[in-house]
Order: sequence, then structure tokens, then C-alpha cells
Amino acid sequence: MIRVSFKLFISFLFLTGCGWLFAQADSLPDDEAAITANIKALHSVNNEVRAKAAEALRRIVAKYPSGTSNIRSKDGGEADWMKKVGQVVPGMTAFEVSQILPPFADAPDGMSIGSGQSHITDYRLDFHWVVSIQFRNPDAVIEPPKLNKREMLVNVAAPKNYTGSWICWYVNGQKGLETQFIDGKYDGVFTNFHDNGKKAVEQHYVNYVAEGADTGWYPDGKIMYTGLYRSGKTDGQWVHWYPNGNKSSGMNFKNGVFDGLHAGGMKMVRCDSR
Repeated sequence: MIRVSFKLFISFLFLTGCGWLFAQADSLPDDEAAITANIKALHSVNNEVRAKAAEALRRIVAKYPSGTSNIRSKDGGEADWMKKVGQVVPGMTAFEVSQILPPFADAPDGMSIGSGQSHITDYRLDFHWVVSIQFRNPDAVIEPPKLNKREMLVNVAAPKNYTGSWICWYVNGQKGLETQFIDGKYDGVFTNFHDNGKKAVEQHYVNYVAEGADTGWYPDGKIMYTGLYRSGKTDGQWVHWYPNGNKSSGMNFKNGVFDGLHAGGMKMVRCDSR
């Protein structure tokens, strides 16, 4: 009777997800070591080395629930970061924030966008998480920060005078950037991807000059915008959509100059640039 009950208990663990812990326990150290080595390889100047490393990362990450290279945590570390981010409160200085959320060694510099009396800075916390904090100039926190999941892109510059396709990858093994070069200049298709593998932006170039369609997508694959370049200048109608699929706005350009607006369902307002 005891033996039967033990078997039922083990079956229950697997059905409720605890079996994953047993199944992966032996391979965790090896997989973590492989992840570290392959993320390092993503910095290689050799396209083939980077591609093989990315393939290995995708294979390892797919074995674990987090969907990130933080394979010991089912949520990729989200809960732990939420606790720390929650300690940042309005009125704190940037220095005080750094004591709670120290810079990530692999990406220590934040990205800031300013407007009027305030600015927003994105800090990378680790390979997978970024926090956005709004400061009143010069550095007083205005409101509670926001935690966002965003895999880190390992951006490697193409060699001088490179010709061919150059690809950079996210740390989860998904493609991040793919650029066509001729003699070191953009020539062909430039594609940026979301960290889930879906296209984010596709542009076209001729001898380093934008030429042709420019298209953007949301992470779920829905269209974000469409536009056109002629000889490096915006031309024709540029249309934007909300994430729900409804049209947001449309703007007309002529030879790089704004030439009219179409917002939502409103009529075109002509603002001729000639």
C-alpha cells in the first residue's frame, strides 16, 4: 500500500509541474555553462560562430519554462526584480536608485529620452529585464518605475568593407538584426526583429541610402506602420496603426517634407509644402 501511494505521489508531482525540477536537475549546471559560453560566442566577428551559438541557445532555452537564459527561474527572474523595483519610490535620486538597481555589467549605460522638465531612462537589469524610470530634471524620481521584459541584443559591428549578410542575435538565441552589405555599406534589406523572433522593422537600401518600403510590426505580428523612402527621403503616405489593428494616423510626405495629415477617420488636412 505504501509503495502504491509513493508511485501516486510521484505521478502527482509530474502532473503538477514539479516533475520538471527532477527532469532538469542533473542538466542545469551543464546547460548554464553552455549558455555562458554561447552568449560569449555571440560576440564573435564570425557569422557562422554566432549562428551556431544562437542555435544552441534556442535549443537550451526551449527546455525550460522561463523562455530565457535564466533557466533556474520559471519566470526568468521577474518576481525578484519586481521586489527590487518596488523599492524605488518618487523623490529618490538617480544615485539612490543605483544602490537598489546597480548597473548591469554587460550593458552599464542607460538610454534616456528628455522632454521639457523631465526625462525617462531605461536601465538594463540583466540579460532579460529593463526598468523604465521617469525623472524630474535633473534626477528626482517622479513615479514608480516600470519593469519590462526585453532580451539583450548582442550587437556586433560588421568588419570594414564587409560584403554579404550580417546577423546579430539576442541572448535567447533569436535573431535580432540582419543587414545586407556591399563594401561596408548598407545595400539591400535591413531587418530588425523582436526578441520573440518576429519581424520588427524592414527597410531597403541602395548604396547606403534608404530606397523603397519601410514597414514596422508589433511583437505579436500585427502591422505597426508602413511608409516609403525615395533617395533617402520620406515620400508618399506613411500610415500608423494601434496595437488593436485600428488605424492611428497617416502622414503624407513629398521629397522628405511633410505634405499633409490624415488622422484616424478624419478628412485629409492639406498642408502643401510647395
